[in-house]
Amino acid sequence: MIMLIIMGLLVVALAGGAVILQIFLSKKESKLLGLVLPFLSFATSLWVAFGMAAFNYSTSTESQDIDMNGEIIEQIEKPNADVHVHDFPNSATVGVVFTNFNIPTAVLLAVYFACRESLKKKKEIVQMSIQDLE
Repeated sequence: MIMLIIMGLLVVALAGGAVILQIFLSKKESKLLGLVLPFLSFATSLWVAFGMAAFNYSTSTESQDIDMNGEIIEQIEKPNADVHVHDFPNSATVGVVFTNFNIPTAVLLAVYFACRESLKKKKEIVQMSIQDLE
C-alpha cells in the first residue's frame, strides 16, 4: 500500500514538473521551445500505437515439458488456426490507446497556447503604452 502511494506521488510530481517546464518553455521568446514537450508526447503516443500493431500478433503456440534438471523433454509447436491478419490488434483498441496517450499532448498544447496568448496580450499592452507616450 505504501509503495502504491509513493508511486502515485511520483506520477503526480512528474506530471506537475512537466507542466511547470512547459510553462517555462512556452514563455520563452522562441515559439518552437514551447512545442518540444507536446511533440515528444505525440511521438510517444505514435510509438506506442505502432508498437501495439507490430508486436501484438502471434501465429503459433508453443509448449515445453522440462525435467527436474531443466532439460527439455518434449517441445510442441502448434499453429494457431484462430489467428487471422485482421485480428491483430483491434483498430478500436489501438485508437483508444492512441487517444489516451495523447491526453498529455492536449494538456501541454493547452498550456502552450494559454502562455502564448498571455505573452501576446503583454506585447500589445507594451505597444499601446509606447504609442501613448509618443
